Amino acid sequence: MRRALTLYVLKRLAIAIPVLLVVSLVAFFLSRATPGDIVQEYIALSRDLVPGAQSYLQRQREYRQATVRLDRHLPPFYFAIRPAHHPDTLYRILRKDERQAARSLLARHGDWGAVDAYRRSILDLMYVLEQQRSDQADWISPLAQDAEFLLVNAVPERIGFLQEQMRSVIPDSGHASRRALQLIEERYRALTGSRRSAAAFLPALHWYGWDNQYHRWLSRILRGDFGISLVDGRTVTHKVRDAVGWTLRINLTAILLAFLIAVPLGVMAARRAGTVFDRSVSTLLFAFFAIPSFWLATLLVVFFTTPEYGAWTDLFPTSGIGTYRTASGLARLGILASHLFLPVLCLLLAALAYLTRQMRGGMLRELGQDYIRMARAKGLSERRVYWGHAFRNALFPMITILGAAIPASISGSVIIEVIFNIPGMGRLLYDGVLQQDWPVVFVIVLLSALLTVIGYLVSDVLYRMVDPRVRLTQR
Repeated sequence: MRRALTLYVLKRLAIAIPVLLVVSLVAFFLSRATPGDIVQEYIALSRDLVPGAQSYLQRQREYRQATVRLDRHLPPFYFAIRPAHHPDTLYRILRKDERQAARSLLARHGDWGAVDAYRRSILDLMYVLEQQRSDQADWISPLAQDAEFLLVNAVPERIGFLQEQMRSVIPDSGHASRRALQLIEERYRALTGSRRSAAAFLPALHWYGWDNQYHRWLSRILRGDFGISLVDGRTVTHKVRDAVGWTLRINLTAILLAFLIAVPLGVMAARRAGTVFDRSVSTLLFAFFAIPSFWLATLLVVFFTTPEYGAWTDLFPTSGIGTYRTASGLARLGILASHLFLPVLCLLLAALAYLTRQMRGGMLRELGQDYIRMARAKGLSERRVYWGHAFRNALFPMITILGAAIPASISGSVIIEVIFNIPGMGRLLYDGVLQQDWPVVFVIVLLSALLTVIGYLVSDVLYRMVDPRVRLTQR
């Protein structure tokens, strides 16, 4: 038995590894496709980078430093399949907006050599303007700004307007900036006159090797390094560790109470099917199940945390966790109980209704089986029939629900935690989406996937414990 159980657990873990890898791939590429520029947000948080850089080249050096720290200077994945006319070095354009502009120009004109030459001519003008900043000329700054706009633009009308505007501010034709601008215009005309080759319609495989963004990202995840938050600069590991405790307190308490109440209540309702007790319990549970959690939570906050409707209704403290962190001993336990009672009650009522109905239905199905009639024919007591025979098999749906409840305990209480201002995983996920704190969001997604795998593995093991006839391995 023990050996079979061990082999089964190892087999399920082996199956779970590809599933988790697929989830990590989805989370990784979604994190790279999110709006905004994570490198710019990281620069805004960093204290050791040079602040207040004014010129493009200074900002570019800052950007490169931050890109290297975030591993964004590497190719995204082990390989890429692109049209054959695409270069395998496009990822080396570090700035996201510049890379998008270069990709758009390549898609429009189809000649990477011409696109690259055009980009380099704009960068040459940037270097010329950087050297002339000491002249204190009033036209240098707006010209540098227009050149930077030109670098991130791929719309022909906008490019023409910027070139004409830049031409109008340069003082004389012999100036180095004028010659650099003429080179930009020549290379842009060459770019627009280029013809798309047949390679644009053929796929090509680019192999980048093991040193890539995904490989480093996954390696850090496996070491427990989830990166830093883009909101406050704290490590994601610390933020998740602080939040998960509150979510587990609320959800595990609600799940435990729900099962402890729902299992015997469902058995009693099935035993008294059709009676006044059964109808009363079913009506009450349907009412609980029909009430939306957010509406119930709002009502509880309004009626039981303020003296607005009478002093006797002000039974619980307002939302949040109060002075829990500064208290100790029994005082800390009292603060915890008073602040978490209403959130637990909201989760408990919704879960209780569903679990009781599932337990009742499972018991009624089992009570109609032939082996139950056989047990009664043998003269066994009703107590033995219910709890010794029907109860075990009726537990199977409950075990399945328990497996699904484990991952739901992390992400399923978002609304409750937001309404009651509980600093748990649900609130962390909600704030992360609103604030576009994607490192936090995708770590919670990965944790939910991991807990889903663990939850269903626990369910399968409990199946075997409830009914020894369930085989963990096949002959």
